[in-house]
Amino acid sequence: MVYYGTSVFYPIIGKSHDQIVRYAAGAVRQPVFLINDAIAPLPDGGIPQDTKIALLDDREHVVTVQLSNSSAQFSQSHKDIAVVCALNGWLEVKQ
Repeated sequence: MVYYGTSVFYPIIGKSHDQIVRYAAGAVRQPVFLINDAIAPLPDGGIPQDTKIALLDDREHVVTVQLSNSSAQFSQSHKDIAVVCALNGWLEVKQ
């Protein structure tokens, strides 16, 4: 069972969905991907249009992105990853 804590939605700048997920995966201990709600490896070559990708760490939600959506859903406890993504120009994060 996946634990979804309190979430925060941040606007994504441009088409940075793939960069956000890949950075976040490298920043957590044990990254697991849910691709359209099933455990699967992260697709090479970017995120397909109709795909929802959720990144988990030890069964705790970190971030969810979908190419057709202009915001990323971050767990409140992983705002530090969102801030780094904002510094890289991928998200708009206002404190």
